[in-house]
Amino acid sequence: MQKHRRKRIATQLISHLLDNAINQGYDFLSTSFSGSEKNIQFWLSQDFSPARLGLYPNKANNEYAILMLKGISEQAQQITQQCCCYFNYHIQFFKKRYPLYFSLLQEKYRENKEKNKNITITDNQIREEIKSVTDGYRDIHNILPIIYTYIHNLQPADIKLSIFKELEPLMQKNTVEISMIKELIAIKKAHL
Repeated sequence: MQKHRRKRIATQLISHLLDNAINQGYDFLSTSFSGSEKNIQFWLSQDFSPARLGLYPNKANNEYAILMLKGISEQAQQITQQCCCYFNYHIQFFKKRYPLYFSLLQEKYRENKEKNKNITITDNQIREEIKSVTDGYRDIHNILPIIYTYIHNLQPADIKLSIFKELEPLMQKNTVEISMIKELIAIKKAHL
């Protein structure tokens, strides 16, 4: 197997796969893999964008799973961009948990941050995120980066105490990440 490495075989296969996906009218290509440095660099070189990083390392090799997307249609490219935006919130919020991934994806992070500077998180999006946890669809740690970014970006005139009340049931656990949100909420409330 080693003698076949670095001969662009995988790149040619992905190119062929992309051509077929375009001809078949698919919107996306996606990949999910154990996030080793070589794997991440390869998929970035194929113009795939990070969309989601697992919350916990897998047991086989102690690496985090990563989901990457390549939007094909115009609408899929916009969705991919939004996924990258949420990924940026996630990787920034959990950067102490993911130092290798944060350093590997720094360039993509900066590129996405610039592209996504006009994307805002609305009250309704936050309510949907909260509901996804209270209804049992998602782990709270999946939404903490979005909530943190939302609260951090609130201006005093925009603060609605109802959002903070809706967050209270989710803030019962005592993790480092939830403590960060609690501290930020206290700071924002102090400015009311």
